[in-house]
Amino acid sequence: MRVPGACMPARGSRLWRLGAALALVATACSFVSGETTTTAATTTTTTTTIAFPERSTTSTTIVAGVDASVAAELQAELEGLIAETEAIRGLEFLEEPGIVILPAAAFAERVASEAAEDLDPEEVALDERLLRLVGMLDEGTDLRDMLIELVSEQATGFYDADTGELVIAGDEAELTPLRRSVLVHELVHALTDQHFDFDRRRRTLDVAERTDEAAAFEALIEGDATYFQFVFIQDLPGPERAELTREARSLGTSTLDAAPRWIREDLAFPYDDGLGFVERLVTGGGIAAVDRAYLDPPVSTEHVLHPVRYEVGETVREIPELALELEGYSVAATGSLGEWGLRLMLGVSLPPGLTTQTADGWGADLYGILDGGDDLAFALTYGADTEEDAAEVADALVTHAGTAMGAGEGREENGAVVFDAAGPWVIVHRIGDGLVFVAATDAVAGRALRAQLRVP
Repeated sequence: MRVPGACMPARGSRLWRLGAALALVATACSFVSGETTTTAATTTTTTTTIAFPERSTTSTTIVAGVDASVAAELQAELEGLIAETEAIRGLEFLEEPGIVILPAAAFAERVASEAAEDLDPEEVALDERLLRLVGMLDEGTDLRDMLIELVSEQATGFYDADTGELVIAGDEAELTPLRRSVLVHELVHALTDQHFDFDRRRRTLDVAERTDEAAAFEALIEGDATYFQFVFIQDLPGPERAELTREARSLGTSTLDAAPRWIREDLAFPYDDGLGFVERLVTGGGIAAVDRAYLDPPVSTEHVLHPVRYEVGETVREIPELALELEGYSVAATGSLGEWGLRLMLGVSLPPGLTTQTADGWGADLYGILDGGDDLAFALTYGADTEEDAAEVADALVTHAGTAMGAGEGREENGAVVFDAAGPWVIVHRIGDGLVFVAATDAVAGRALRAQLRVP
């Protein structure tokens, strides 16, 4: 499961979609207030050669406890939303998506169950330890409970890629404008998954621990659905858009508001930055450009944050694979922070503008997490675009270690900065346009790990 953080940790991905309504509250408000410039695409998709079969009525499963008349009205509304989604997105369903209508309480239980199933307790326990080591999570914070509450706070419907079904709560017959827009968002997922099989690719990236690439692909998926959700909103009559704004602003966000800032930002990343990425695609090539992006997707969050770098085909710098081994430790996870993950980590100790500027020179990185039972170690190798870019990141990591990580004062040692007076043992060692960063709860393990790393 992708615990919010293209940074550390990075697991799975279904949690994003369960939290769609939550992450879209602020964005929807700004859109209907005229602050977002999304416009309807005028170039249609190039997949018109597909022969669409004649479809039967949508298959609907109504769980006991849902009023039959409410379910019938909901099904009729959803049939209309399916047709609207096809028209807006420029694709037709290859087969009708199934619909599951649950009583409100049962729906809430299913959302919490989906999140709990994806958030493996042992993995999240490791994530908590790592995030505390690098200064991103306070002691006493139950990360798993927080994430389950986050995705449960506003969910009203979601696309289940495992079953190909749209799952909704059937407590009210009439869908509000905001809820209709969220369901269009989820129907875009169902539609594009049928055409581009995105869930299979996403799972492949997750299993391979290609974490930054997975985060970039998630941004394409969510940016696509968000863009066409906003096209749907733009077409609503004025009074309905005003109602949507009122409803969005009235939603409770207490769990979200209480979460660390970096988690809030990371929850929003695939929607907000993904939206900007897809807007750029549509501006340059219409809907067809979005379709093509599934066949040639962004390979890093740098591509999402800087769409022009995707357009010119900027590649990820090649750096040596990590080969880590410590006696008494096991390699628990590997991955890449990417530019976005680096922003999240440094953003804990640097002001926003400086964080963005510092991470902008990202070229590539690889990390490894080593679990020693009572001890933990984290190793990162980083290659920047230029020597100046690497120096900026090294300085930022030194600041981060001394402040957010509580490592005290650093001292110079053979060209590196070492922290060994307080808190975790940390080293930041830059050579030219590359660097290594190691943090460990045990100094002996940290030094042994540093000795295995080569500066890119």
